[in-house]
Amino acid sequence: VLRGGRRGREVDCGALDFGTKLWVELAETGDGGVDFGLRGGGDGYEGSGCQRGFGDAGAYAGRAADDEDVCVEELLGSTAAQTYLAFHHNAKLYKLSAVVSAMRPFSALEEANKLLFKQGTDDDFAVVAEKTIFHPQGGGQPSDEGVMTKGDDSVFRVSTVRMDAINDGQVLQFGRFDSSSANKFQGGDTVEQSIDVDKRLLYSRLHTAGHALGAAVRHFLEKEIPGFDELKASHFPDSASCEFQGSIEGK
Repeated sequence: VLRGGRRGREVDCGALDFGTKLWVELAETGDGGVDFGLRGGGDGYEGSGCQRGFGDAGAYAGRAADDEDVCVEELLGSTAAQTYLAFHHNAKLYKLSAVVSAMRPFSALEEANKLLFKQGTDDDFAVVAEKTIFHPQGGGQPSDEGVMTKGDDSVFRVSTVRMDAINDGQVLQFGRFDSSSANKFQGGDTVEQSIDVDKRLLYSRLHTAGHALGAAVRHFLEKEIPGFDELKASHFPDSASCEFQGSIEGK
């Protein structure tokens, strides 16, 4: 199976017995998609049957379309790591079983990713799962918090969630294990994700209220105040606010 980018389609290419190398030839279709064929290297042979490529030209496929040939291992390595955002498909999904793709100690993260979790210490880790219900921080809204558990002897408390600064489409769930946890997660482990529902609902309400306030102020003042604009908003509980540009004459 070959996978496209964020909005790509999975395409079953069948069980083709290629040789030592397998390549994907990509060509833009002109309608936002990419068609591709397969050919083997070494003692492999050319194969067909992949009629349609990556709908909407996902993140990697869009770039790869400029190349004549793309090694399928490189292609899969770039796209398979993207995290499936389960909360986009069901906002009321508060528990989810997911497979761990990777777990990295804070000290091993790239500098750009360390900056996403400034309070990180040597006791902290970043967990990546194939799918997640943890909403990352963004748009002025805090991230979800919660726990990941494996059986009864491993509890990982998620304190911050951010989009990876290096790997496109990957979600980093930062936190640390309880001191009572006998075993840490490993790649391939199935874990149970559970978010703090009360915080999720609070953040959602603050976010909605911020947009409602912004729309109301714009409706009443946009034509009354020269140079009016809504600059930014915060939906954090301790600093929820909207900032506007413009001067109202005092009377």
